[in-house]
Amino acid sequence: MTNLDIFEKALSWYRSGHKIAIGTVIETWGSAPRPVGSLIVINDNMEFEGSISGGCVESAVIASAEAIFKDPSKRLFLDYGIEDEEAWAVGLTCGGKLKIHLQSLDAYLASVEPHINTLDEGVYIRDLTTGFFEVIRSIDLSNTSEYQNYVVLAFAEDKATYLSNRAIFVQPILKNYEVYITGAVHVAQFLIPILKNLNFDVTLIDPRPVFATQDRFPNVNIIDQYPQEFLVSKHVHHRSALITLSHDSKIDNPAVEFFLRHGAGFYIGCLGSKKTHEKRVAFLNDQNIHDKDIEKIHAPIGLDLGGRSPSEIAISIASELIKTKYKG
Repeated sequence: MTNLDIFEKALSWYRSGHKIAIGTVIETWGSAPRPVGSLIVINDNMEFEGSISGGCVESAVIASAEAIFKDPSKRLFLDYGIEDEEAWAVGLTCGGKLKIHLQSLDAYLASVEPHINTLDEGVYIRDLTTGFFEVIRSIDLSNTSEYQNYVVLAFAEDKATYLSNRAIFVQPILKNYEVYITGAVHVAQFLIPILKNLNFDVTLIDPRPVFATQDRFPNVNIIDQYPQEFLVSKHVHHRSALITLSHDSKIDNPAVEFFLRHGAGFYIGCLGSKKTHEKRVAFLNDQNIHDKDIEKIHAPIGLDLGGRSPSEIAISIASELIKTKYKG
């Protein structure tokens, strides 16, 4: 579940008349279980969504929300660590430390709701003491704001930053990373559920109606066109990935060409042998794609885990995708 999903859950409670508190991880030290920017939302029935510690301190934070419901103007800064008896009692035994900011979300949501409803991504600059916030919709390199460097970092790396000397929190609320897969093949049947559980938005592209059916791929966004026909209408970017699985060069290669020509894709992986990739490289050279761009392709695809079955290959592909997402 992404932060955007968590906000949407809070919105559904808000529309039903509930009081809501939001907890945000604003600082971590050591082996803290959740990164800065992680969220939890709590309603006045003590129902919650999200995670700020993987289960270690949630109960303590939920209990603290009662003070927020009684006084919506209150803002709490909660510290938990291995030496904290309360944190130890609720299970924070990882050796790390967390600082959680807890506040009422009612007024905040009243202003944020239009942005969430349109699923617009953005970077939220929040003053944690006054509640003031600003939403930045896109990177503007001409912007001379004192927070510009943190905004760029938020968009580029999905990284939140807490400026403790000013109590300013710069938080990205972005759409999911997206993965385009060519080829409705056996491996894709195992790979797509894995990727969806990892919060990737997945689109399956295959013009062959015998392969691309809802029976074989239930609840999957299936595009029954050739990739070059479909992708031209999409805005692929640095949060997009391409995985080619069809074993048909007429389907796979144009998709790779499109991604490389548009400078898109934090990950491009192609199933097939080294010989198949040599033919792919020759095709891309004929299309005047630069060698330095072709070198971005992961082929043969996946981490070498030694697996051979479709499900094992799917795990190796997902593993390489995750590794590339975080480590390049």
